[in-house]
Amino acid sequence: MRTTKLIFFLILAACLVPVLGSAAQGGGTRVRAVLVISSKEKGPTDPKAAPYVGELRANLRYESFRYVGENSTTVPAGGKASLEVQGRRLELQSEGGGVFARIPGGGGGPLPTVFNVGGADKGGVYFLVVQAN
Repeated sequence: MRTTKLIFFLILAACLVPVLGSAAQGGGTRVRAVLVISSKEKGPTDPKAAPYVGELRANLRYESFRYVGENSTTVPAGGKASLEVQGRRLELQSEGGGVFARIPGGGGGPLPTVFNVGGADKGGVYFLVVQAN
């Protein structure tokens, strides 16, 4: 079931945000990470999380979604960078024309990707959508 959810989030990220290759200056790639929390508690959904809500509700059993924060950086061509969103750190590496993201001590993959970055109070789950933009 976790694999199915991961695949769903990868497809969602790929469909919602077009991935652009290299940034114009310096051959680097601009990377953005957005942190969202989902909750089983009924309540309003944050408008900044609205682009994800329809698909999230259709495939997961959560009732509300809240935008938590975001951050971005540029990964130089053939280089490395790091990015932090609300205490969740990502390591980024440009390699072979693409950018790969990794959470220290956890998994990783090519962009776009989504990481489940832990549980929250009241059964919520944090997820981090990482994409080139």
